[in-house]
Amino acid sequence: PLLRIGNDEVSVCGTPWNGKHRLGCRMEAPLQGLCILTRADVNHMERITAQEARILLLQQIYRPADSDAMKQTMLLLERLLTSVPLYRLGCRPDLDAAKLAYETMGGRKHEA
Repeated sequence: PLLRIGNDEVSVCGTPWNGKHRLGCRMEAPLQGLCILTRADVNHMERITAQEARILLLQQIYRPADSDAMKQTMLLLERLLTSVPLYRLGCRPDLDAAKLAYETMGGRKHEA
């Protein structure tokens, strides 16, 4: 998905590039939170600060070579970091990790 960073909200948008499973969807919805995935031996999830998220997201976003374009990218990143709740999910590749993320970001208690 792509993110549309507006003046008062961030939206997530489907794209025409659906990947190998062709599971794309042409729609746009408000982004309620951002979860950064990391590998871990035990599934765990926590809220993180904008500073923690900035370091992780800089590894994931397109960084243009042009200095003016990079300045715009950094301004958009800062707007993103202050617009939605930020999380880090340390996880194993299993369904329990997906359930933990859903329940944590949805405000539901996760049963261990």
